Amino acid sequence: MNYDNHCYARVMELINNSIRTTRLDNWEGTERNEAYTFLSGYVRALSDFHLLTEGECYLLGQEMKKI
Repeated sequence: MNYDNHCYARVMELINNSIRTTRLDNWEGTERNEAYTFLSGYVRALSDFHLLTEGECYLLGQEMKKI
């Protein structure tokens, strides 16, 4: 797995920012679902264009569960 992948690093940064924001701002379920849905679509699109590997998508999915 290529951890130097810029797309992977950027998505991980977005996920971590979302996790931090949901905790600091005490987001409700709907807001969390919207953030999760957006990030899921983003990961899926990057995967479709072969900018993320299957393994990277799996790891990002695991992190998104923390939102």
